Amino acid sequence: MTALSTTAIAKTRTASLTTSLQRYGSVVVDSTADTALANLTTSSTVKDVLAIVDALVARKLVTAPGETGVASSSLATEATGIGSIRDLTTTTAFSTGESALAVVIGGSATGTVATSAAGIVTAVAFTDDGNGYELGQVVPVTDSVSGGVAAFIVESFA
Repeated sequence: MTALSTTAIAKTRTASLTTSLQRYGSVVVDSTADTALANLTTSSTVKDVLAIVDALVARKLVTAPGETGVASSSLATEATGIGSIRDLTTTTAFSTGESALAVVIGGSATGTVATSAAGIVTAVAFTDDGNGYELGQVVPVTDSVSGGVAAFIVESFA
């Protein structure tokens, strides 16, 4: 019989958690996150907790035009406009079933959005990609008629 010996190596997420705490540690828990955290049980996982915290931070990053919110970036501002986006999130529904709804995009870009039957933004089309954006910047999208609020993150420049 051959004995098998294994050694477990624990890798910590200390650096990334420390960075996250420095950036978002002052974000106040809202009622949505409070309720979700209260519903955790002993069978819940760390992934469940992180999903709640991630959603909380995403909600706090969405700002109305002219507001600062908690979004920040240390990257240099570019003179070019938005090329591609990621993490398109709708926090307040827009008019439903739209294919080219004119919206206000934070900064200097202009464009339209397409929405689902539930008013969720499914696509953003830029009529002018603007300038002065940063990679990783959270950009709000709003509609004054429906009261819709969404946001996306700048992934690349035009």
